Amino acid sequence: IRELRSNVQRDIQTIQSQADDLFSQRFRAPWGEEGRLGEVIMGTITDHFLMHLADLRTAVQRTEGQA
Repeated sequence: IRELRSNVQRDIQTIQSQADDLFSQRFRAPWGEEGRLGEVIMGTITDHFLMHLADLRTAVQRTEGQA
């Protein structure tokens, strides 16, 4: 948990240190997502965390099924 918090705090600080207009610029990610940079970042972060939550739910369900 400590490592996760540290990484998230570092990422937040990096984003906060950038000029706001940077996040309004159009951007196309290598995986094909397009839009304003800020929207692409938020969408990617959200999808990434939801994927991990789904993995954790599956792991808990498997563990509960073995109990």
